[in-house]
Parts: sequence; C-alpha cells; structure tokens
Amino acid sequence: MIGITPTDYTSEALENFDRADIEGLLSDRLETAKDRLEEMLEQIRILCEPVAPPKDTPAYLRYFCGSHEPNQDQLKANEQKRHDLYKYTASLVRAYANLANDMIKVGYTPQDASQIKAEVKHYEQARQAVKQIFELAKKQNDY
Repeated sequence: MIGITPTDYTSEALENFDRADIEGLLSDRLETAKDRLEEMLEQIRILCEPVAPPKDTPAYLRYFCGSHEPNQDQLKANEQKRHDLYKYTASLVRAYANLANDMIKVGYTPQDASQIKAEVKHYEQARQAVKQIFELAKKQNDY
C-alpha cells in the first residue's frame, strides 16, 4: 500500500466509468448544493424580513421571543417562529458547509462568497441568542 496516493486509489475505483459521467456527477452535486444553499437563504430571509432594523440581537429577541424578558404568553405566541428559525438556520448552516469550499467553482464571486459566509454567521448568531433567551425564560417561567 505504500506509494499509492488517494488519487491512485480513487482512479482505480472509478476506472470503469466514463470520465465525462464522473465529471457530470460532480457538477450535478455542486449545482444541487448551490440550489439548496440559495433556497435556504431565501427561506431564512423571508422568515427574518419582519425583524425590525437594524436587525441586531435585541430586534431578533423581540421578534422571536417577545422581549428581552419574555413571559409565557409571549413565548407561546412566538413558538412557531422560533421553531422555524432553528430549523432554517440548521439547514442553512448544513447547506453552506456542503458548498463552502466550492463557492467560486459554482459561480459566486469572492465578494458574494464572503457576503454569504457573513450572512450565515449572522443567522447562526441570531439563532444562538434567541435560543439562549428562550432557555433562560423557560427556566424562570416554567414554560
């Protein structure tokens, strides 16, 4: 086994396949990943559109929890929005992770790739803040 590179190993495993088919599969995977990333960005943008400017942590807390110190009624009223935020953010993070190393290859400019990375980070931080406040309020209010 010494002296065999990963490329050698992979090429042997795929030697019975046409190179164009293999490249097509890889290209399809990347296009599917790009479509999924764009779909998840669109979903979370729509969900968060009503968050008041400047769309900072307090604004996210007001929209998804009710206030900095939400009560049980506010938490219940915003439960579906929080659930959607958690779900969409997790899906967005996975979609981004699947494509992060290939952003340029699928047609994003370096500026677009950087902006998307920052946007994913923004939504993940918002999700963490909302979840933290919800967990704290839940403990205090027996939610």
